[in-house]
Amino acid sequence: MPSGFAIFNIDGIHLFLPKAEENIWANFVKDYMTHRVIWLKEFKTFKNKSNAFNHTGINSELAQMIKKWHLPGQLLAFGKREHKTIIEQKLKISCLFNEAVMEVMWGIKHLMKCLVPQEKSELPMEELLLFPYGLKTVLNRHGFNVKPEMVRALFYLILKMKLYMMILNR
Repeated sequence: MPSGFAIFNIDGIHLFLPKAEENIWANFVKDYMTHRVIWLKEFKTFKNKSNAFNHTGINSELAQMIKKWHLPGQLLAFGKREHKTIIEQKLKISCLFNEAVMEVMWGIKHLMKCLVPQEKSELPMEELLLFPYGLKTVLNRHGFNVKPEMVRALFYLILKMKLYMMILNR
């Protein structure tokens, strides 16, 4: 599980294009593709990340980081509806949470090591195996019914191939 919170700058037009939730995933397939869409502004680790957001509000350190990077008129995109609600209520900043944002969150998780090199913790396997909505939609449109277990099998096959290659290169 990630050990902190990151603030990214994103070319926001991608979130508002027609069918954004179906297309945005393609910007996160490979690390070199993301740099034209999203840039890390700041990453901060928290000893107890669960205390950063709670029912009474937001941790002052995280609030300060958000205020530092937020510009008037900007929308902040959040991967959790409850975080969006807290920020809007406590910091009075307009936020966005929708399917397109969730696709961006998938992309960030998918390329965490590239986008946030300071992050040392690993994502749980169930997070790594999530299938982007947009890719699933495109495949279904072309008659491919890809099930999550198929993605899991492909992922394990790739891991085995990488391990095999490491052994051969010794």
